Amino acid sequence: KEVLSEDVDIEETLSGGDIISFPSEELSPFVDDNKQLMYEIMFFKMVPRIELSPIFKIRFLENKNEETLRNMIKGIYNQAKCQFCTSTFLPPIKLCDNYHLYCKNCDVTNCSLCNDRVDSAIVSSFKIIHKCRHSDKCEVYDDDGNSLAKHEKICKYRTVSCPIPDCFEMIQLLDLIDHIKSFHPEIEICLESSFSVKYNEFHKPDIIRKFIRLTDCMCWLITWKNILNSMLFIVCICFPIKQNIRLYSKIRFYNPNTEEERIYTQPVFNEQSEGLFFSEKCTVIPPQYLYPYIDSDDSLKFSFELSNKSL
Repeated sequence: KEVLSEDVDIEETLSGGDIISFPSEELSPFVDDNKQLMYEIMFFKMVPRIELSPIFKIRFLENKNEETLRNMIKGIYNQAKCQFCTSTFLPPIKLCDNYHLYCKNCDVTNCSLCNDRVDSAIVSSFKIIHKCRHSDKCEVYDDDGNSLAKHEKICKYRTVSCPIPDCFEMIQLLDLIDHIKSFHPEIEICLESSFSVKYNEFHKPDIIRKFIRLTDCMCWLITWKNILNSMLFIVCICFPIKQNIRLYSKIRFYNPNTEEERIYTQPVFNEQSEGLFFSEKCTVIPPQYLYPYIDSDDSLKFSFELSNKSL
């Protein structure tokens, strides 16, 4: 069976204005009895071209084609995924005589495709630079997966859920304040770490929410008055935008007439905390400790303050 073929780079051919041509003597063996010529055109998506990073350390063997090996490594650099074990392609990398590549996770001595012997490591090390996954606008790159994971937990572009009941909007943290202003204008936005909270009619069920915007973090303060048992629940949730932030809150009740004072402290919880109102971690104040601070007009007021204790 005789085959005539030519490989063409479409991008280079079209941009250069070249025409693919075959001389008649080469085509004549493929003309049938009806003087008809049939041919096939096949398109392939090639691996994007990249410059090989100098961080590759390659030991070329005498019986291996250097250019072929470099092209194979470029493919790995683009995909970063082993075709055999589907894990991240990590060095050292091993190679069989037919250029099938195996990563660190593959424990093989013979190639599973061609059964040829797999050589010892030929690529000793390389680094794959990862980018923050939250947004193209985030320009944080890191070749250390653990460091990048730490950044992504505090990235200002990460997506968070609006904690307002019946609002299921997923928003980038950077846009959360604009979302509150536009869709929840009843929520007070505080720009200071200390402020006061007031229940005008304490014996009625009510939930007070405040959004706190600080330099290194954003916080939700939620207070809930349970009408069934007259207990007051207080919890604060933090959305950090800087590493090693640990916040504590101080809740202070004060009666100016009797000068009686009661102070509660608690850690500020992270955004992944679930069911805080139903856990022992939430600050729960029973009614007997609240009555001394309720005014004659049934109002209750207390001060709230955040303090940062860096790790």
